[in-house]
Amino acid sequence: MSEFTHENEYVWKYVDEKKSETYSFSNILLSGDTLASATLTCVDSDGTDSSSMVASPIVVSPSVSFIVKDGTADTTYQIKIEGKTSSGYTLVRYITLDVFNTITLNTQLGSPDANSYVTLQEANKYIRNKRSHSDTWDSLSIEGKKRLLIQACQDMNKFNFINEPYYDKQSLPFPNSQHSTETGAVATPLSNTTIKNSDLSSDTYGSNKSVNNYWKYGTLHIISATPLNDIRNVATSSYLNSVVHLGSPLSATPTTNTSFRIFVPLAENIKQAQMEQSLFILSVGDSSTIESYKNNGVAQVRIGDVDVRFSGGASLYKNTISPIAYKLMSKYINKNLRIGRA
Repeated sequence: MSEFTHENEYVWKYVDEKKSETYSFSNILLSGDTLASATLTCVDSDGTDSSSMVASPIVVSPSVSFIVKDGTADTTYQIKIEGKTSSGYTLVRYITLDVFNTITLNTQLGSPDANSYVTLQEANKYIRNKRSHSDTWDSLSIEGKKRLLIQACQDMNKFNFINEPYYDKQSLPFPNSQHSTETGAVATPLSNTTIKNSDLSSDTYGSNKSVNNYWKYGTLHIISATPLNDIRNVATSSYLNSVVHLGSPLSATPTTNTSFRIFVPLAENIKQAQMEQSLFILSVGDSSTIESYKNNGVAQVRIGDVDVRFSGGASLYKNTISPIAYKLMSKYINKNLRIGRA
């Protein structure tokens, strides 16, 4: 349960969450006056009545407690609290309510639905071990971390990069047209959880493909025959038997007519740039999306567990990209063009 003040008139919840909230009128009640009753209503962004989402108001002057429940994911609502005082005054306050759904990090390279370059496991390992930010990072919920990583990925993608995306319809600029892949036919034994092909490994000493897990964090695309257009991440790989193990089963078992394309794992500097940008947002409350909220007059916004307040029209930041993240991406950026990607 949280208590609102005039500087904090915002609440968020997950779509299946039912929670208690408390709003205090202490700062606006006249001396000797008390809060006698309160009525709550709620509307969505289109003005449609959603008052069933707020219930059971209990007044203990100067505050009113109430239940927030239900709602539609990724929707913003406005709660109206109309308080009546013992002296006959009517006090009205508004609260912004955001309803979120749980989300999934999609790290499939070349996928039209990808939204992140790194998994949560990779981010936890990097931030805790290399950057020693465990306290800040660990203060977030799992959902908060995922939303922060997705926002960081979006921030990165506003640049004009030297090379075009590998596929026209992929959602992220990486992998790009220069990304290394291996293409071939599926060999026996056939399975919906593994792919075998002799080109997936090498017997040459010192070759990149002569080590286990060379393909880990890479992505497999089925490009012909059954199961056409399936995309799966690689969980592990073995050079001893030229097999990659998939993170989740294919929708059907391939045949010997099935062809695939497999992407090598993304360069570490791109992944690290996303994680550095996540830390940057945490440290300065900054993102291109947050800038648009501010320009539209929003007083406060929350990305997962990241709470950002705007004050007095003054800019809270000078840069929207972490200097470390920019340096990590710099060799991929066309520095002669400044127009962001659509």
